[in-house]
Amino acid sequence: MPFLNKDALLVRTSDGKNVVLAEELLYQSPSTGTITKIPIGAKSDGGSEPRIIAPLGLTGYGIEWYSYLLHDYYYQRTWLPKEFCDSMLLEAMRSQGVPEVKCMEIYLGVKLGAGKAFDEDRAALEKDGNI
Repeated sequence: MPFLNKDALLVRTSDGKNVVLAEELLYQSPSTGTITKIPIGAKSDGGSEPRIIAPLGLTGYGIEWYSYLLHDYYYQRTWLPKEFCDSMLLEAMRSQGVPEVKCMEIYLGVKLGAGKAFDEDRAALEKDGNI
């Protein structure tokens, strides 16, 4: 299992969509064995999607939800390149058993449509002095 403590993850939410981790989440990359520690306080809005594809219901809170937490952490709290962050989303979804068609739809949506979010997260990191 790529998410090492996923059966007991605690989060806080005030609106049922945006969450804040109340405990650390651990992800072990199946390809490298590297463990990523997503800390308490990390935030996620689940699976964001452009309005144009929202009616398709591709994202939300399915089995891929933990992969969204990982992806949001990489965007919001690291200086890793966008391509790496997006590829880790794809790897995590696949390792969770998300159907391949859904993996590719979500991955391509993020790859093609999340540039603005990535840039905004990088600007926030820089503003907060996390260079």
